Amino acid sequence: MPGRDAKGVGAQFLDSLQEHLATLMKTNGFKKSGRCYFRVHEKRRYDVIEFRGSIYGSAERSRFTCEVYQHDARKDDPHARQWKRFPTTGSNVFSRNIGDFMPGGRQHWWDLDGATDIQTLSNEIERLIKEQVIPYFGSWGPTKKPFIVPAW
Repeated sequence: MPGRDAKGVGAQFLDSLQEHLATLMKTNGFKKSGRCYFRVHEKRRYDVIEFRGSIYGSAERSRFTCEVYQHDARKDDPHARQWKRFPTTGSNVFSRNIGDFMPGGRQHWWDLDGATDIQTLSNEIERLIKEQVIPYFGSWGPTKKPFIVPAW
């Protein structure tokens, strides 16, 4: 069993994945803040890719997912200063789980354990972000409808 300060398999993988994605994200204008990558899409509108680990699991087994959203900080306070880092207030223009970009289009969590091929999984996620997610940010516009439609 790992020592108290040792990272579990999930945290180790997410650290490794972020190193793997660094070049792709940087060349596409994203900055890193914790487990998030963000870029300014318009003034105070941010494209965000966030990796989330499950709170359930152990040092030997874990799960993680990726959330993709566009965040608009202008809606809360249009006169606030320009953010240097990713803001924590504002409204989501859209919010999707990475599974929406995969066959089947459902929420997706990856399971991690000692048998997980980290390189293969990192390559799969990089391809998905490069080919599906990043181009999707640019496809948002006035002709697209929001994903959350009121029930009334």
